[in-house]
Amino acid sequence: MEESLKQKFYENYSRNVLPKILDFEPIRRKYCRKFVTLSILNNCLLTGLFIFTIMGLIYILMSFSDTGNEIKIFVCFIIAAVISSIYSSLNDDKKYIDKKFNKEMKKNFLPFLLACFENMYWSSVPEDTDLITNSNLFTDYNEIVRDDTFIGIYKNVKFAVEEIKLNEVYELEGKIKRKKRFKGIIFCINLNKKLKSNILIYSKHDDFNVKSSSYIIVEFLMTMFISLTGLFFLVFWWVCLFLTDIFQFIIISFIVILCIIELGTWITTKYKKFRIRRKVETIKLEDTDFNKKFTVQSSDQIEARYIMTPAFMERLKNIQTTFGTQNIKCSFFDDKIMFAISTDKDLFEIGDLHKPLENESQIHDFYNQIISIYEMIDYFKLAEKTGL
Repeated sequence: MEESLKQKFYENYSRNVLPKILDFEPIRRKYCRKFVTLSILNNCLLTGLFIFTIMGLIYILMSFSDTGNEIKIFVCFIIAAVISSIYSSLNDDKKYIDKKFNKEMKKNFLPFLLACFENMYWSSVPEDTDLITNSNLFTDYNEIVRDDTFIGIYKNVKFAVEEIKLNEVYELEGKIKRKKRFKGIIFCINLNKKLKSNILIYSKHDDFNVKSSSYIIVEFLMTMFISLTGLFFLVFWWVCLFLTDIFQFIIISFIVILCIIELGTWITTKYKKFRIRRKVETIKLEDTDFNKKFTVQSSDQIEARYIMTPAFMERLKNIQTTFGTQNIKCSFFDDKIMFAISTDKDLFEIGDLHKPLENESQIHDFYNQIISIYEMIDYFKLAEKTGL
């Protein structure tokens, strides 16, 4: 990456951003005091929870040789349950304070920090959900929780970066439960060429949430079963109307024809995905170190090997280092490439609630995270010469 951009970024930070951020320091301290107070209360509650739980267990052991401890046992565990509930509530308050602080930092200062990156801005408008689905990187989720979105154009290449959380929401014993399927960032880059196949690359220990070929086959068969069953009952009703009420039959005929056309389009789209994914195979590359860390799958070996150059593999490993995670995957599909970086850390933060705002460690991380995306775009801009 050009040294001039780095110089421009830090000059802009020192001149236009840092003075404003330092004015925000009293507010940070206020948030920090609240956070510390809640932390102290939580530690006290945790100690109380431990004491009353131990007391309850002692009374249970004593009840084997002595009667009359039932009320004591009941009181100990009731108090422990109340303490546990309060502890959980205060823990949520701590997370809310941290989140609110980071939101205010981004709202107040991020536009100034992004000024040196041309055509890049922070947005609260989410990206197209279909891109996440079409990438085949995720499965078993039915809820998307979005946080930050960065949209930009770099060297005439449009890209989007988004912090998201994917959950599987289900009901168990009358309660709504959420199981985390993915938390981290995704960023999508437009390519110069539409690909024939879907190429998936993912870390060895991060494959549980990738749509496998077997998943696609089962999904397609279920779609066919549900669609054909619905179509059968619709046609059956249509025939019954023909035998009983010719006027309603004519009206319903238009609806049936539209449904058949829409259903046919939907099934055709599903079948195309099924046809591609059922041919998917794992590809072994010449780079043995890369093979140890990543799995590459595609329905087109030639196209996959054409894309998986040593330079691309090196940049993919660099992204792991920059974002501090081993869990990374990406998908080439249609005319796009999507990266998914799994991490519990909040990324693209420009301040830390627990550190003075003149501390620049978060700013350094922010810059490096943006630059890693630019470097990947630089690679694909160079790859245009070879048709990618």
